[in-house]
Order: sequence, then C-alpha cells, then structure tokens
Amino acid sequence: MRGRILGILLGIPNSTTMEPWIHVNQLRRHSDVLPTWDPRLAADAGILHFAAGAALDVGASAGFQAWPHTYCAAPVVDNSTGDAGDADPVGFFAVGVDCCDRRGGFTCDGLPEDPDVRTAVRVSPHGPRDFWSWQQAGANFRRAALMSAAANGREVREPVVLLIWTKDPGSLANTAWWTATGAFLGSIVVAALWCTLGTWKLWTDSRDSDPDRN
Repeated sequence: MRGRILGILLGIPNSTTMEPWIHVNQLRRHSDVLPTWDPRLAADAGILHFAAGAALDVGASAGFQAWPHTYCAAPVVDNSTGDAGDADPVGFFAVGVDCCDRRGGFTCDGLPEDPDVRTAVRVSPHGPRDFWSWQQAGANFRRAALMSAAANGREVREPVVLLIWTKDPGSLANTAWWTATGAFLGSIVVAALWCTLGTWKLWTDSRDSDPDRN
C-alpha cells in the first residue's frame, strides 16, 4: 500500500514535468495567433506562433507571492501600433517561477532578447513548473495574470491561456523528456534497492528465528 502511495506522489508531479514534451509533439500548432484572439480558440494548442507585432509587455508583469515561490505572469500584447495594446483585452500570459519582481522585471525562461521571438508552449491549468506544488501552480499563475491586468487597467479575456515563452520549443520538450525519464529511472532504481533490502531483511529475520538453521 505504501508503495502505491509513493508511486502516486512521485508519478503525478513527474507527469507535469513531461507536459511540455507532450504539448510540443502531440498537440496542435497554431500560427499567426493574434493577442486579441478569443483564448478558447487555443484550447487544443500545444505550440502557438504569434503574428508579427505580438510581444510580451514585461513592464506590465506581476508576481504573486506564495511561499516559498513567486509566480510570475506577463501579458502578450499587440505592439504593432506602438501603444503595447493598452486598450485591448488580454487573454494570453507568459508565466514562470521566481523570475520577476512584484511589478515588472519579468525574465522567465531567459526571456529571449531577440524581439522577433514570438513562439510559446501552452501550459495546462495545473502548470508544470512547480514539482511539489502541482495542484496550486496553475491557480497561482492565474492570480499573477489577474494581478497584472488589474495593476495596468486591462480587461481580462477568459479563459486565460498560460504560456512558456521560448525561442526553441524542441529544446524545451527534450529537456522535459530527459528530466522526467531520469526521475522515472531513478525511481525504479530506488524501488529495486528497497525491494532487495526488504527481501534480505525478511530472510535474515527468518533465519535468526529458526534455530535449526543455525
């Protein structure tokens, strides 16, 4: 029974670690995505390629503090008119953990310096970025997104889509695969050692309790 519980405790968060690989390789790719899209159009998205003019408004990012982490969100806006889409509702937010200030300072995932980078990988509501707090991560990202919108007088378009802003989705997916696979193989090794130790303990206890074997 304890083995099953341990398997669940390790398996569920490890599945969230694997999520970017699944989204990149198994879900739909959307091109020429506008920041003003209805977020429901991206419900089945794995990768989103935003249209020219889309950008992260890092100055409008917000950090939601939930000990021991700060959950960060920055809105994706239409920057083609030069006003960072101040009047447009926002439904897409790039997110990350411990990579922003309370207001602004968003540097999550290295935040590519290349302004032409407009690619993102969608994050499921539970969020893959916080291994041990997998149940709260998505909710905390959403709180950060709502804080960002409120602080900057923007309307939020529901349901909010959370994203990992990245120049190379393939590299992100490969890192997720190797991390999850390594954790899985490590768990197998630990389980094998535990079973071996348990078997050896049972054998020695049985031998010591049977005087005819001494």
